[in-house]
Amino acid sequence: MNSAYNLVASKIRDDEIKQLLFDLIRIPSVNPECSIYNESDETEIVEYLFEKLSDFGLKPEKQNVDGNRSNIVVKIRGTGQKKLVFNGHLDTVSGDGMQDPFTPKVSGGRVYGRGASDMKAGLAAMIEAAKAIISSGVQLSGELILSFVVDEENSGIGTRRFLACEHPDFAIVGEPTRNKIGLAQAGYIELKLESRGEMRHGSTLKVGENRSAYVNTVRILNEILALPILKKTKNYLDTVMHNTVNFCLREQRESTSHEWALVDFCRSGILIGVLPDKNATESCKIEEDIIKGLENLIDKSNKNGEHNKLSYHKMHGFTQSRDKFVRRFERTVDGVQGACKHIYFPSFCDAAFFHNKGIPTLLYGPGQIELGHGSNESVDLNQVNQATRTYANAALGILNTLPK
Repeated sequence: MNSAYNLVASKIRDDEIKQLLFDLIRIPSVNPECSIYNESDETEIVEYLFEKLSDFGLKPEKQNVDGNRSNIVVKIRGTGQKKLVFNGHLDTVSGDGMQDPFTPKVSGGRVYGRGASDMKAGLAAMIEAAKAIISSGVQLSGELILSFVVDEENSGIGTRRFLACEHPDFAIVGEPTRNKIGLAQAGYIELKLESRGEMRHGSTLKVGENRSAYVNTVRILNEILALPILKKTKNYLDTVMHNTVNFCLREQRESTSHEWALVDFCRSGILIGVLPDKNATESCKIEEDIIKGLENLIDKSNKNGEHNKLSYHKMHGFTQSRDKFVRRFERTVDGVQGACKHIYFPSFCDAAFFHNKGIPTLLYGPGQIELGHGSNESVDLNQVNQATRTYANAALGILNTLPK
């Protein structure tokens, strides 16, 4: 087995990894639900990868998802029946807030650009790992599937379409984890809070009155932050899991008098990242308890004469047990990186769809989730190179040593 590892490793070229990452960043692939400047959707990057993967000796397929949007699926077949999937998403959020978001730049060993961290670095590493396996001539004892999907940044229809056709034995999702192993992923509750008040002179609002929709919204948001249930944490392996909360003002009735008039209508968005529990039932219970606390706040406010309305959508997260698949991957990471650490992934992503299908799933990839969606998105090139070698070794180790 060591000779196979060495042969595959000899085919990995850091300069080619960097060039592929640059090419991917240069292609705008903004999710249509996130685009505000008519930026391109995933179509161009799908066409680019189809040609590039074909040039590498792979056999990509386009898997239609919705209208003109397609996943890219590559199957590297070996001698056995086991199936390992490398999953990554093609779409990004808008380049809004970044200067030249689709022009990659290097500074201090980091590559900057939209999607650099979330998650074109992961895509580049997975592709170069698969390319090295093919060019080495090493035959896998199973099937490696590259599943590059659309729409992760919205509702995950790309991965759900893939899973309607395939049921792999193991899944590695390349979200940015700083090359640590993510065995727990947050769920979420996405809420819309609507508050109504009355419009009148701004200097007539007494402290504590509930006539301003905006003031009522701010107070409710502060009460949400103070909910005891949101302050709870859990420990899993060597990580601390916690809830997260973010607010966004979506709409309010503007007045030419500005602060000299009360606001009679205000709508805000609230995103709560919910820590997972040991199984889906317990994870859902945590979400329901949080929702109950939120509804109690709204009921209390309306009994005090306010007019607030709350609607929500939710998905639960997961924790992955340290089974044979995970322990095999831990040994791979330790062998490549010299140390193996775990991380809690605080955002919902496509990994949950795999886990919900009963597929052992972990998250691992270069980059930092904190930088995703931000104005300073970047990734450490050393992490990308390291992840490429880890993916390649993982495919060899998992498919060659684990039973189906």
